[in-house]
Amino acid sequence: VIRDPEEYGLSLPKIDDRPEIAAVETGGQLDLSTAAKLAGISEDELRALNPAYKRWATTPGDSSLVIPATARDTFLSQLATLPEKARQSWASYRVKRGDTLSVIARRNGLTLSELKQKNRLSGNTIRIGQALMVPDRGASVATQLASANGEKKVRVKSGDSLSLIAARHNVSTRQLARWNKLSSADYLRPGQMLTLYSAN
Repeated sequence: VIRDPEEYGLSLPKIDDRPEIAAVETGGQLDLSTAAKLAGISEDELRALNPAYKRWATTPGDSSLVIPATARDTFLSQLATLPEKARQSWASYRVKRGDTLSVIARRNGLTLSELKQKNRLSGNTIRIGQALMVPDRGASVATQLASANGEKKVRVKSGDSLSLIAARHNVSTRQLARWNKLSSADYLRPGQMLTLYSAN
């Protein structure tokens, strides 16, 4: 039918042979509402193109997003100038006995409405063991370390591993992994930036 529509009395619309979507790297965890603004599209459209993201942010570390191909250049140029403080890092929090939404919100510097919005909650009922997205407290710890200790950025080279980089800079592999939220099994990519801290 597609090859010879006229034989079947059909008239198919002409579709240009060009990509409609593009995959882009976020360069770190990124709030989906921020990502949508960077791309110049609605958050609903972004979510429809990325159904794997059920919460309000991409996964920690480098992630990829699918956006309209026409928005690719806009997204990348806006992302390149995005201040680090404009990124919102989110982590999963498991509700414990005695928790309430208002307590969790206050503990994490959010209003009740912000916490409910970020987790798509319409009511105030939560259950023990339920996963909620809250600001990543580790991000503030890293900021405190940066102010107290010297911070250094290193670029991963071909053949590098966590242990090699750690030894090169006289830190432990465990420290390097913790500072960059990595596990020993994580693969390092050439060009990837890692953060190190050392005493002044």
